[in-house]
Amino acid sequence: VPVEAYFGEYLKWRTAAAAAAGTLKHYRICFKLFRTYLHALPLTYLSEITPQVLENFGAWLHEYRRRGLPLCAEVISRRLFFVKQYFAFLFERGLVVKNPAALLRVKLRRREITQNLLPHETMHACLSTLPAKLLHQKRNRVLLIFAYAYGLRISEVRRIKVSDIDFENRLVGVRESKGGKDRTLPLIKSIEDLLHHYLKTTRKKIIRTWPHGAEEEI
Repeated sequence: VPVEAYFGEYLKWRTAAAAAAGTLKHYRICFKLFRTYLHALPLTYLSEITPQVLENFGAWLHEYRRRGLPLCAEVISRRLFFVKQYFAFLFERGLVVKNPAALLRVKLRRREITQNLLPHETMHACLSTLPAKLLHQKRNRVLLIFAYAYGLRISEVRRIKVSDIDFENRLVGVRESKGGKDRTLPLIKSIEDLLHHYLKTTRKKIIRTWPHGAEEEI
């Protein structure tokens, strides 16, 4: 059985587990690199993959160059971790007799969340440099403040609609967050005041100039 025979099933399983689009893209990149390594040996079938082959993959990653530059330690660890997960998936479903990645050593660095990544003073200084004369500039300024206040990703901010803001219960709904899951956040007083002012002024003018369907967009 070719190594890539069950990769589609693996992606379907991850999708069913609410993996985000960015995560699925990461899996595809990892698998493509793993196949590049196997083709260089050359190896094609799952039955040819041994623990030693996977150990050598780690050494190969250290020598691999992307655009002339080596991979950092964290990237190498995540590529190996994907391989370990993929073969665990195959083994648990009886698609391979043995798991060659069972003893594969992977060191994932624990990420520490740094508080106050961007101090308020720095944020205010950045905002003061942004133009806010045109309608879309005023809107972007509001979205930037909104993203900063809640620590949202760009994709999360883009999905926010007026209906996601519950002023009565003072809640904000964030749809399709990390892992494809929705979450609810408390509506901060300063953000509530900002949104009220924006919706009553700038946004009314924007709706008149935007194409049909913009009524739900912030």
